[in-house]
Amino acid sequence: MENHQRAEIDRLSRHYRTSFEPSVEDGLARLHARMEAPAETRPANSISGLLRIAAALALLLAATAVWKFGFSTDKNVFAAQDQVRSVSLPDGSEVLLNHYAKLQLSEGFNEENRLVQLSGEAYFKVAHDPLNPFIIDNGQTQVRVVGTAFNLSQSEDGLVVEVSEGKVELSFNREKLELGPHQCGMIQGNKMSMMEAPHLNRHAWRTGRLIFQDTPFEEVLSSIARAFRLEWDMQLVADHNCGNLLFNAQFDQVPLEEVLTAIERHYGLQIVPVSGQDRRYRISGGCR
Repeated sequence: MENHQRAEIDRLSRHYRTSFEPSVEDGLARLHARMEAPAETRPANSISGLLRIAAALALLLAATAVWKFGFSTDKNVFAAQDQVRSVSLPDGSEVLLNHYAKLQLSEGFNEENRLVQLSGEAYFKVAHDPLNPFIIDNGQTQVRVVGTAFNLSQSEDGLVVEVSEGKVELSFNREKLELGPHQCGMIQGNKMSMMEAPHLNRHAWRTGRLIFQDTPFEEVLSSIARAFRLEWDMQLVADHNCGNLLFNAQFDQVPLEEVLTAIERHYGLQIVPVSGQDRRYRISGGCR
């Protein structure tokens, strides 16, 4: 590489590191000027030199894009890592984000609208404002509230909202479903449905409370998995026998080991952690 070309790239690199706002326009202008110069004034290896400068500018463009988009500190985005995170919104609403959930507010939040998007699971306690409804919009699905409290889970598998206070309107494909306290609305595939949720077990990840009353085996396992963020590895379980045994118990702020012991005793199963797989448990044996 010629000295004057190396110097040009070094100058652009120093400018990027110090100001962190690279001037791509200036670099492109200099590149165009060199390309439009008369052929007799260009050195013999000018084409390869220009290509090197163009490559440097391409790297500069990529760095600029990463700075603007990949590492932007957007005040309208709230994300939880491997922990629960509490967020207070400008309208007075309170949101508790479950592990790895992300909440994004619209640009005009609390001024022109109260529009948000959610990825993952969160508990919302929405400030009452009948003239400006709180809307969680995720494309085809929409949760619309005025002032209420509910748990919402949004993932690739669908959407589940369980209401603890007030009313929630769930919309999907031009259909609407109104939910009240202790009711649960679900959207899976192209189907929207509703069921009663008397014990609010989907809130257990934050309340630590699980109540089972004549609850089927599969629902018991599903509730425990959600509450404690674990997965099941089923082996040699006689599903037909387990399904016939309903479960009755109440757990309030108890450790996972105590819950698993109660399940083992009631169903005659063995539950052990899977070696090398965090938060995965193997169920074996057969139900009585």
